[in-house]
Parts: sequence; C-alpha cells; structure tokens
Amino acid sequence: MKRADFEAITRAAGVEPTTSDIRFVGDGDPIYPSPLRLAAGTASILGNIAGVVDDIRCQQTGSRQTAEINLGQAAVGISSMWVLKVNGRNALESMPDSVAPGQGIYPTRDGRLLYLMSGFPHIAERTLEVLGCSYDNTAEFVASHDADEMEARLSEAQLPGVVVRTPQEWNAHPQGKLLADSPAVFIERIGDAPPKPIPGGELPLNGVRVIDNTKVLAGPTISRTLAALGADVLHIGAPDVADLQAAQADTGHGKRRAHVDFDTEDGREALWNLLENADIFSQSYRAKSLARRGLSPDALAERRPGIIYISENAYGQFGPWQERRGFDGNVQAASGIHHVQQKDPSSMMGVGPAIALNDYGTGYWGAYGALEALRRRAVEGGSWHVRVALGQTAAWFLRLGTPYRIEDADPDEGWRLADRYSEDVDSDYGTLTRLSFPIQFSEITPKWDRTVKPGSDEAVWL
Repeated sequence: MKRADFEAITRAAGVEPTTSDIRFVGDGDPIYPSPLRLAAGTASILGNIAGVVDDIRCQQTGSRQTAEINLGQAAVGISSMWVLKVNGRNALESMPDSVAPGQGIYPTRDGRLLYLMSGFPHIAERTLEVLGCSYDNTAEFVASHDADEMEARLSEAQLPGVVVRTPQEWNAHPQGKLLADSPAVFIERIGDAPPKPIPGGELPLNGVRVIDNTKVLAGPTISRTLAALGADVLHIGAPDVADLQAAQADTGHGKRRAHVDFDTEDGREALWNLLENADIFSQSYRAKSLARRGLSPDALAERRPGIIYISENAYGQFGPWQERRGFDGNVQAASGIHHVQQKDPSSMMGVGPAIALNDYGTGYWGAYGALEALRRRAVEGGSWHVRVALGQTAAWFLRLGTPYRIEDADPDEGWRLADRYSEDVDSDYGTLTRLSFPIQFSEITPKWDRTVKPGSDEAVWL
C-alpha cells in the first residue's frame, strides 16, 4: 500500500494521518471474499496507532522509530476470535458457548429481510417472547409480518434484531444519515487538569492504568492493544454478565481480571477506589446507561481530573438509535455491509473465517483514540472523552468503496494467514494459538504476558 493510499483512507475516517515513518508490506486486498477494502482499512488504523506510539516514545526519549505493518496480518486480525485455537482445537468449537436457536435471517411479508441476533441465550429467549413465537415457527411467524413492524417491536423491547438494509436504505434512515459522514473516532476535551507525562519504560505505556469495563470483542480489543504497549489493564465486570468464552480468551491477553458489580454498594466503592488512580476508563454500555449510575464522562472528569473516558457502543452516542443494543452482525445487517458482502443476502453463510470488521476495527480506532488522548494530555493536560461505535466504523469502511468482487479472493487465504501469524502461549484456558501483535516497531517489542479467566484477580492496582 502506498503512502498516498494510507493518507486518503485515514482522512476518510476524519483523522489526520500520522507523519511517522510507517511502512506497509505484503499483499493487499482482496484477501477475504468481500468487495470492501478490509486489509487496507485495517492496516491504516494500525498505521495511525503506530504513529501515535512513535510520538509518545519521542516525548519520552527524544528519538523516533519506524514501524512495519503487513497487510495480510492486519486483515486476518478482524477474524481473530474465529481463528483462535485452544489446545489445538478451534476455540469456538472447543468452548461450551454456542449460538442460541433462532439466530438467522428471515424473509418478511413485505419482501424484505429481518436479522435476528441470538448470540446469548437470554437474548434468544427474550426475542421469541417479544415476537410471540417459538424457535420452530420463527420463520413462519416473521414471514407473516412486515419488516419495519418487527424491527420496531424488537427495538421497543431493547433487543438487537434489525432489518437487513442496502447501503442506500441505511443512508436514508435517520441514524444512517447521522453516521454517513461521521468520523470513525471522536476525541474531545471535557475538563481541565494539569499535563501528565506518560512515565514509560521498556514499553511506552508502562505506568498507564486502564479500567476495562467492556465485553465481547470491540471494547476488549481497545484495552488488549493498550496492554501490549505496556499499560496495566484491569478488566472488571459483574460475575453474572453474559459473555462468550472464546471472546474472553481472544481479547483477554495482557490483562488482569476482577469481578466488580456496579449495581452493588461494594462494587461501586471498589470502582471509585480504582478510579482514584486510573488514567483510562473504557466502557461499552449503551449511550446513557452509565450516566444513570452516576458514571457519565463529566461525572468522572469532575471526580478524577485528567481521566480519559472511552465510550464504545453499536450506533454512536447521538441520534434515534443511540440507546439501541447491537453487535457486529446487527450493524453489518443494518448498515448495508451484509448486503454487499453476500451473493445471497438472505444467507448468513460466508466462506473462510468470519469477518468482524466493525468489532476489531472499532477496537483499533478506540485504541488510537486512547493513545492520542494520552499524547495530548501529556502536553496540554485536560480530561478527555473518546467515542467510537460499530456504526461509525461501518460507515467508514463503506466510504472506502467496494472495488472488488467476492469471487476475486481465495476463501482459504484467511486460514493460511492465521497459521502464518499465530503464536503458541500458555494461558488459564490451556495452550492458545493466537494471532501475534500486528505492528512491528524498530525500537520496542509489544507483548502480552498473561491471559487469565474472569475473576482471577483482586480489584486493586498493583
């Protein structure tokens, strides 16, 4: 990929490209059976991450470094959970989590399609309850109703099912219009605080403390990236909150993990104790959910001046869908990405590893935003709010165009790339065969030192 391509792709995200010496190597798109610029897009986010790391390291040492990104390695990263192995077996097949009955794409009475996401049993059960049908007659029931009616019913019940739209239909939707030209990442100063240089050490984020209160893939990818760069990441969450074991094994590298329940007095006290010495708080709740618990960006900035608050959700922090639940599959369906990536949009089945471009892309943009906020805080001080969303990432990928045909790629290339760029490590889950960190620097070596299960640690800083 040429420098000019990198700069154009970055500016399409509403971000000014780094001027650091970033080199892109290897074969580019199409790597996946997709018309989208997946390798170039993902590699460009990583390039900007590398640029901010270079800036931070220069603040610390006065010297610059180069970075290299392989486009194939960058691309396979958006399938990270699907290519992960545990003790030699595919993680999704070897771990007990499974997709609940009912997930799929169903034709509606008015000739459209409805995507039902049932990745968690409680969502599957509630979806069937709200629709008033059983798993066995879901297809028949949906076929007797109009798509918009079903979507409205699910939205009212705070369930993630959506109508499968074309990009044009999404751009005509109120939320789609709002996201069409949205930056992939917002970085906003929300309060005053004195400058705070990043201590650094062997790695540039040594001394940075991160509270990770996210789940599944996008949010945890933010802190997984920061952990590789030396941050002390403490993942917290209530013990009864549903998550996928394979996702935890994929995104838990380099973190400590503790149980903290915000809905209990002890949990809130533990969180505030952690926040007193935290640099970053990252959360993946719906737009106003934590505000109702007194944990809004402004509330944290007032109590902990200098905090960097990261908000990650499905459809952004503004607009009619700001409170709508959603996962990558929902956003792909609603935004038109599913439509352009499938020969038959009524099918969920692709070829090769699954492509979670919005999850991992949003995670990388969130990591970029966190790093840039840290860089700015070191110079000018302040408290900062970083906002990313799956829908913002989806809109950006679509803005990059669809220059390829699905038939242009080898469906097995993703699996081969996974084998090439994976490493074996010990973990609480067993031996993980996981993708290695996708940026090679000339002067530092990012690394993850552990992968543990939730609840393995105490909710304290070391």
